[in-house]
Amino acid sequence: MKVSSRLKSKLSRTTSEKLSDILIYNSTETLPIYNWIKIHETGNLNYLFIQEDYSKIPTIFKTELIEVWLDLNQQVFNEFGFSKDFERYFFLMKARIKFRSHLIISGDRFIKNEINLLTADISSLTDKTEKQKFDHVVISIEKFMSKEVDPRKTSVKKYYNYLEFINKQNS
Repeated sequence: MKVSSRLKSKLSRTTSEKLSDILIYNSTETLPIYNWIKIHETGNLNYLFIQEDYSKIPTIFKTELIEVWLDLNQQVFNEFGFSKDFERYFFLMKARIKFRSHLIISGDRFIKNEINLLTADISSLTDKTEKQKFDHVVISIEKFMSKEVDPRKTSVKKYYNYLEFINKQNS
């Protein structure tokens, strides 16, 4: 869970924080579902850092964080699989992240057109079905499991295992 050496060198140029103390979530077994949802809602990859206060992490371009994020998504796909729409959604999100990183690196403004097209495609996928609020899903899990679920402590893997179990029981 320690930060990669490439990320350490980038961070050392942008912050005076002691880098040996910075940890990063790199597995669905450790990443809390709260952070996972926050990344999906905001696109802020700072939630991959293991921190109490996410406002203290410097806002810098983090190629390594994008790689970790893509790896986490792959872990979820490999473990649980998803519907075709959900797979398309993640494919589009991944492409948009890559185009955004290319825009930042190259400064090529024409890439913004691609980003806008991908954003429109993503919006069309999310608009056609009413999104269920995350809190409502947690409440449903708690009701079914007859126990409290703390999103800040429940890992992504455990959360999706709960959902998978509930879906199998209701089938």
